[in-house]
Amino acid sequence: MKGSFSIQGLCKVKNLVELGLQENQFSGPLPECIGKLTNLQVLDLSFNQLSGNIQSIVSKLTSLKYLHLSGNEFEGLFSLSALANHSKLEAFMFSSGSSRLELETETPTWFPTFQLKFIDLPNRNLNVRTKAIPSFLLYQYDIRFIDLSDNMLVGTFPSWIFQNNSKLRVMNLMNNSFTGTFHLPNYKHDLLRLEISTNNITGVLPKEFGLVLSNLRYINMSRNNFDGNVPSSISEMPSLSFLDLSHNKFSGELPRSLFANCTPYGTLILSNNNFHGNIFPQNMNFRSLVMMDMKNNNFSVMTGVDVLDSPVLSFWTYPIIRGSGVIFTQEDGTIYLDLPRVTWNYGEFVEVEFAMKYRYNSYSGDIINLMAGIDLSCNELSGRIPPEIGDLHGIRSLNLSNNHLTGSIPVSFSNLRSLESLDLGNNNLNGEIPNELVALNFLGTFNVSYNNLSGRVLDKGQFGTFDENSYKGNPGLCGPLIHRSCKTDETSPPSPSVDVEEEDEGGIDMVCSIGVFVHRMSQFYWCW
Repeated sequence: MKGSFSIQGLCKVKNLVELGLQENQFSGPLPECIGKLTNLQVLDLSFNQLSGNIQSIVSKLTSLKYLHLSGNEFEGLFSLSALANHSKLEAFMFSSGSSRLELETETPTWFPTFQLKFIDLPNRNLNVRTKAIPSFLLYQYDIRFIDLSDNMLVGTFPSWIFQNNSKLRVMNLMNNSFTGTFHLPNYKHDLLRLEISTNNITGVLPKEFGLVLSNLRYINMSRNNFDGNVPSSISEMPSLSFLDLSHNKFSGELPRSLFANCTPYGTLILSNNNFHGNIFPQNMNFRSLVMMDMKNNNFSVMTGVDVLDSPVLSFWTYPIIRGSGVIFTQEDGTIYLDLPRVTWNYGEFVEVEFAMKYRYNSYSGDIINLMAGIDLSCNELSGRIPPEIGDLHGIRSLNLSNNHLTGSIPVSFSNLRSLESLDLGNNNLNGEIPNELVALNFLGTFNVSYNNLSGRVLDKGQFGTFDENSYKGNPGLCGPLIHRSCKTDETSPPSPSVDVEEEDEGGIDMVCSIGVFVHRMSQFYWCW
């Protein structure tokens, strides 16, 4: 529906109580006669293309409980003094992408007769000239949700908002310019979500932080100037799933309790601070971790290990990718270490081999159980595959595709009894596929396509389930599974070579990554 004329007819419904016109395509000014619908309790005009100044209309609708004006093209000045007599108002939402709209709360002087439960006023339109936090909030004691983000408001951080509103559940003041320190309410609060990132808040977090705000599920305090230690009481938040303290000046060691009390972190971001100490304390629990980012701190990996520029299991890639960032993610219960895209152009896989030996020989035997998979695909690796990979007994995934590897497939791969996926495609490997690989009873994905392999393809165990797509581009291979006879006199002529970039069968994924997948560490206590 388009045009204000479509709304005009509603003015005749004098006893209208609810008017919901959200998410249509109404455009133009709102008809002035809407101001005569004085029985309206709900007015939702959100996400249309309405324009003009709406203050005079809204000021007349004093029975409103719910007012949603966001997502339009209103313009001019809207003073919240127009709502001074709206004693029943409980929810007010007004944000706009239009730079022609200003929401003014301080002039003229007024006092609210309402108690708002839901306040949503983001997006750079609030008190554009004074940048003051709305003073009417000092008189609000029943707020459940407040969003004043992206307004560049100044002044001391308003801790009094959750001090005055015991029922507050969501507080979003991010992307402003609040200063001063963070103060807790003087009672145990039921706040669920706290977003105060990108301000100028200073000082330390109170040591009772996790006790007073124990119900928090989401915390984003990044990009401020907090310093000092992270209080150990943060572990007293049993439902906390998102914690971002990055880009501050926090220091000291992380409290062991941060990792030990089965907190169901989905995301843990502590990067760009001054933390030090062991990156992984004992008794560590990550029940549902999705991402962990700890880069740009001063962590050491384990006792006796030098501090690395790239912490968090940098011993795996050290010294090859020293200095690159590191992020943890998880899928299906498996944590993995995701390294930024890097072109490995050292020329020989011996560099990787050295890293494996360095890791394997320099740390305790339990470290071998860290690996759940290796992804070194789409790089410039050359040389032979080191047989030491066969010592990583616990890995479930190995991807070395789209490189320039030569030599044969190591027989030691038969030791990878937990392996579920093996991708060696698009290399220059030669020789036969080792018969010993039939011992890989859990292998569900196998790809050696586009190499120079020869001999009979395996057809026992799991290998009996793979078809010619696993072997294409190897004219020297034969066997019933790929419909090519292994008898010399019946050997089919070699298949013509296919340009990998033009081949779309088999779903070759040219979006490449480099990663080291990390499985559950046996020395940690896991929560399920």
